[in-house]
Amino acid sequence: MKTPTRRMPLSRALAACCVLAVLLVASPAHGLPRLPPVAAVTLSQATPPLDLEPGQVVVTFTFADTLKTQVLVGPLFAKYGMHATFYISAGRIGRAGYLTLADLRALAAAGHEIGGHTLDHEDLDPLPLAEQRHQVCDCRVALMGYGFPVTSFAYPFGSESTTAKQTVISCNYNNARRTGRIRSPTGCNSCPLAESVPPADPFSIRSPTSIKSDWTLANLQSLVLQAENGGGGWIMISLHDICSGCGTYAITESLLDSFLAWLAPRVSRGTFVRTAHEVVGGAVKPPVRSDGGVVDGGIPDAGVPDAGTPDAGVPDAGIPDAGVPDGGSPDGGGPQLLPNPSLEVDADGDNVPDCWKRTNAGTQSGSWNRTTDAHSGSWAQRVTINSLSTGGERRLEIRQDFGTCPPSVVVGRRYRVSAWYKTTARSGFRAFYRTASGWVAWSAGPDLPTSTSYRQGEWLTPPVPSGAVAISVALALRSTGTLSMDDFSLVDAGTASTSTLTVLSPRGGESLSEGAPMGLRWSDTGSEATVDLAWSPDLGSTWRPIASGVPNTGRYTWRVPEVLTTRGLLRVSHPAAPGMSDVSDGPFSIFLPALGRVVRFGDVWRYDASGVDPGPDWFLPSFDDSAWATGPGELGYGDGDEGTVLLRTFSAQPSIYFRKKVMLARPISSATLRIRFDDGVAVWVNGTRVFSREVDGGLAHAAYASTSLDNAVADVALPASVFVAGENTVAVMVKQVGPNSPDVSFDLQLDTVGAPAGE
Repeated sequence: MKTPTRRMPLSRALAACCVLAVLLVASPAHGLPRLPPVAAVTLSQATPPLDLEPGQVVVTFTFADTLKTQVLVGPLFAKYGMHATFYISAGRIGRAGYLTLADLRALAAAGHEIGGHTLDHEDLDPLPLAEQRHQVCDCRVALMGYGFPVTSFAYPFGSESTTAKQTVISCNYNNARRTGRIRSPTGCNSCPLAESVPPADPFSIRSPTSIKSDWTLANLQSLVLQAENGGGGWIMISLHDICSGCGTYAITESLLDSFLAWLAPRVSRGTFVRTAHEVVGGAVKPPVRSDGGVVDGGIPDAGVPDAGTPDAGVPDAGIPDAGVPDGGSPDGGGPQLLPNPSLEVDADGDNVPDCWKRTNAGTQSGSWNRTTDAHSGSWAQRVTINSLSTGGERRLEIRQDFGTCPPSVVVGRRYRVSAWYKTTARSGFRAFYRTASGWVAWSAGPDLPTSTSYRQGEWLTPPVPSGAVAISVALALRSTGTLSMDDFSLVDAGTASTSTLTVLSPRGGESLSEGAPMGLRWSDTGSEATVDLAWSPDLGSTWRPIASGVPNTGRYTWRVPEVLTTRGLLRVSHPAAPGMSDVSDGPFSIFLPALGRVVRFGDVWRYDASGVDPGPDWFLPSFDDSAWATGPGELGYGDGDEGTVLLRTFSAQPSIYFRKKVMLARPISSATLRIRFDDGVAVWVNGTRVFSREVDGGLAHAAYASTSLDNAVADVALPASVFVAGENTVAVMVKQVGPNSPDVSFDLQLDTVGAPAGE
């Protein structure tokens, strides 16, 4: 049995250097034969495409949507020497319920592939071209800015229009996956058994439908077996959550483990596991911004230091990383100023780090601990507040004395303080300065994001005022909860930052549609990695957060909130210096919008394809369709592109019936229907017929269509009066042209526009 090879000599592949190694071996612990290494991902050399022998099968596991439960892939796949491809939405990184940057770096260091999935997990088809490019290109820019060599993409929601595909190509991806058009246990019985290698269209790679929570081990195995029995090829397995009972698109850890255990020994018959990049190959192309600019410098460090050890905050030499790169100057450009920044030294054994002080301000109760739950080294500090009065806090601060502990400062300069922390409550930095007369409470930073694992927070002080000669910095717990802290840093950031933030959009005068995606734009002449975004509905009297820690690419897609206003403002600020910000030049408005696409192609419908007349009331809202079957569009048979393959009767059933309930949150002013059908069709909304075509012979069950149409598409404006706020019933009859008709097709899309306020 021959293992799949690259289309290059193996010795040349092994000679590649300066790589993110992606090596796949069968686990010796399971007694399987060891596979040769696959080619590595390099910056200077293209990865050759996979070359399968006849009958061989390659399986790619893909995990989409950046979900936190996917951290389980690391240890689970390591048991079997396998790697997966993760399709990441860069805008979700670090948010609650999603993977963190540390998670992704650990996965990449273990050999898993990081691919793109748009910035904000947006359906591309409804978006204008400029927003499509923002979502696709700038996602890759952000991921490559983190150091990941990104070549693979997956279309969210199956959006794979010609425009979307061209956008992916222009953003310098090498391949793109869609779901569907490969046979699966739930449908598409006339589809191919596997994708070809190389794929027929690398930017429309076919795969079975996404795995759902009701799939069994036999269902999963059938995907591999159908490819093995059908002559070989490529099976991409599309996964999302790894959990029990948490959603429709989920798989339990135990079921995934069982599947991997069954799959691993099949290497002996020529079935292998590879990532999408390893199958398609190609060079890692330069990142291209949505405005067409190429990002300078190629691919930066993904967090893997020189020797290859994953960077969890500990640089090469083993010194705790509090923002100080190997052997030289700290991040701010000057020397590290804090004494005992790692909190390790406690010469008097009182559990308080030397040169540091625990301060309890206000009326509160709680506790302090020296803990071994450290970011690096042996020790960290943990503080808990059980009860608290207004304005109280507990903080760890540099001793405010007249000795050597407080660092000296220079008037007019700013200082950057950072620390690694994890917290369940409000926490933030605070600063004090010393004059000839004593210590003065100076300034406080904003609340840091809560986090259950260590992350780095930082804050930039205001310019040092006249008369100040020394500084004390602190990290404070500001509400009931727990804060752990370690590895502090203080560096001279120079004079007041030359960074200039400018809000570009919305700048004022715009009318935004409630619930619609809005492209926020800003420019920044500085080098801050992230920004915070907020908006005000009342000309700045109050501010509401949009997102924190957003990659400073100058672009972010905001889902406009359901708040009607004519006095909206956008604010962009630097997390380390909230005073460094800009606001829209004038107010924008938010109005009742299009309700949007309330039915999508590919949505699930109830259907009756039995060939039996369902009775005269089948299209009315009151009709009981609970016994009908359900399945996702496209529904039909005979074309090979169905999401649900319907029963084919002989002779062909003259009429097939479909129904769907549609909820509308409020009245609408207009609606547009797009329908795919073959051969004739009639549509009812809430019992009123709103469209029909090629049904000249009438609407009786036994009547056939008047003309043969092959996958026709019609766009129809519907009267708003047939819809109601609340539940609506859409009913569709599709007719065959005759008893020998070889195929039938149906799918439907419905867009609505909300009525203006007061209608």
